Amino acid sequence: MSPDSKRSPRPGRDDEPMAVAPLIPSTASPIDLAAYYEMLARGELDDSSVELLEGDLVSVSPPSPTHAAVVDRLTRYLGTPRGYWLRVQSPLEIPPNSAPEPDLALLDEAPSTKHHPRKALLVVEVAIHSYTEDRNRKGPLYARAGIPRYWLLNLPCGELESYTQPGPGGYRTCTSYRRGDPVPAPLQQLSELDIGELLQGVKATR
Repeated sequence: MSPDSKRSPRPGRDDEPMAVAPLIPSTASPIDLAAYYEMLARGELDDSSVELLEGDLVSVSPPSPTHAAVVDRLTRYLGTPRGYWLRVQSPLEIPPNSAPEPDLALLDEAPSTKHHPRKALLVVEVAIHSYTEDRNRKGPLYARAGIPRYWLLNLPCGELESYTQPGPGGYRTCTSYRRGDPVPAPLQQLSELDIGELLQGVKATR
């Protein structure tokens, strides 16, 4: 399969547009990055596991063993080739009011001590129950940030969706890969990703 090819969308899931209204409406004034970091500095979020999405504080669920195992396998696959940095479940800044925490972010420059990275070569989200949020809310955010490749791994369906060609309205291209499909490597130093090996022991439920 070529990187730009597409599978037919599944009714009721892939036929939905990526850019939609926020799924979790704000209950107060939207929070920008400056206010968010002030809250962190004051310790107001010490007992919370949240990320900032479009001005909303969104709860982040603890990872299940399956989720954690797949993230670990992807971490091992991506590794740290010379000249690159891999961040695991750490924030990216997307001004003015978002700081999502993707499961993985591959960078081509060292992270700053002054602020979180604002760009990446690749971001990865591993979804069990968060698929809709990761696709319809985080996807457009990553596209607007100009991140060239977004991998969304849908564990219940046993699929990896690779989004490319970012723009203000979202990603223009989506390619779905399933077991048996080689996923093109995001870097020349890496081999193709084997979906079957990545999802070994993970049972698709849809």
